[in-house]
Amino acid sequence: MTVEVERKQTVRATPEEVWAVVGDFGALADWHPAVAVCDVERHGEIVHRHIRTVDGAEMLEREIGDHPDDHSYTYEILSSPLPVRQYRSIFRVVPDDEGAKVIWSSTFEAEGVPLEEAAMAITAIYDAGLRSIAERFA
Repeated sequence: MTVEVERKQTVRATPEEVWAVVGDFGALADWHPAVAVCDVERHGEIVHRHIRTVDGAEMLEREIGDHPDDHSYTYEILSSPLPVRQYRSIFRVVPDDEGAKVIWSSTFEAEGVPLEEAAMAITAIYDAGLRSIAERFA
């Protein structure tokens, strides 16, 4: 069964200001507190990011859509210790009455754990990153 998670955060800055910080697929370590290292590897149109978290976990993700004019990108997880499979995510910044809204959403299947546990793991990752973005512009 497919799980959907969507988290939103209002940020007191313009979408352009927020996108300048978060819009680079390889800049995750610059704004997500759980990410220690994020290295990008480009092979023509194919872009991978290799992530190492502060607790030593490693992940490999592939960008599958980059839409800077719309302040969004889409990616999928290729390998990860997270209890998910078939993970696909959209990360976007949109205008909001108070400045900008960052929206991080995904669909995936739980792997080896109940659906609720997989959703909680992803939600915790999103919430930590979104909080960090908001604090940066506070």
